[in-house]
Amino acid sequence: MSGAVDQLTAGDVVHDYLYVEAKHRATLAVDTWMTEAADHAEEEGKVPILALHRKGSKMVMYAFRERDAEAICVELLHQLGWEIE
Repeated sequence: MSGAVDQLTAGDVVHDYLYVEAKHRATLAVDTWMTEAADHAEEEGKVPILALHRKGSKMVMYAFRERDAEAICVELLHQLGWEIE
């Protein structure tokens, strides 16, 4: 339970619905990938998102910058038919 918050959860954040496991490392490959994606996205006026998939796995993980979280959430809600201004 590394980083467990007040022993209320094994995760790093206490939340009613989300289980958050935070990782803090000196280097991450995702940094390089995001920098490249962000450069290309900026050229096209888009928001970068990484879709991460390991060969042989059915799981896909998504990564995005914190500053893009609101725009991504709003776009996803629009795709689901919600009208948000």
